[in-house]
This record gives sequence, C-alpha cells and structure tokens, in this order.
Amino acid sequence: MESDYEGTLFVAQQQVRSGAHGIDVSVGFAGRDETKDMNEVMSRYNQKIPIPLMPDSTLTKGLETALKNIGGKPILNSVNLEDGEEKFDAVCSLAKRFGA
Repeated sequence: MESDYEGTLFVAQQQVRSGAHGIDVSVGFAGRDETKDMNEVMSRYNQKIPIPLMPDSTLTKGLETALKNIGGKPILNSVNLEDGEEKFDAVCSLAKRFGA
C-alpha cells in the first residue's frame, strides 16, 4: 500500500477553496498503522490548512496523536458509549487536555 500524504493534503486544500468550514480527518484503513498515518497527515494539515481540523478515529491513541499535532482549536468528530465508559472517559479526558 502506497502512502500519498501529499495527495490527501491536496484534497483538503481543495475543500478549503470550495468553502469548507472544517476538515474531517480519518486515516483508519485495515492493515495500516493508523497512529503513523495520523501523525503524518495531521502534521501536514496543521501547517497548510487554515480552518479547524476534526480528527476522526475509533482508536484513542489515534485521537491523541492527532490532537498533539493540531496547533489551533480542534473539534472531535464524535464520542460515544458504544465501547464502554472507560473509552468514553479517555476520549473526554483527551478533549479536555487539548482544548477540543
């Protein structure tokens, strides 16, 4: 599987030019390292995308990686109780820690 991080950045920049108010960033794909991909994508987006970034991940580690890379005010895509209160609390703790 090829990594086209610059290609994803190009798509996000097109969305900005088309009037988007925020960019939903999901990099989860079976067989790939989501934390590595999230780090690569978010570090690029943080430098080049002037609107709020909204990380979307079912993995707490993926969300934390994304939030560490966002320089502005992040928006979390969602949080729910489907995976239990422990995960819900972990995601809410990340939101508080990073001002999401």
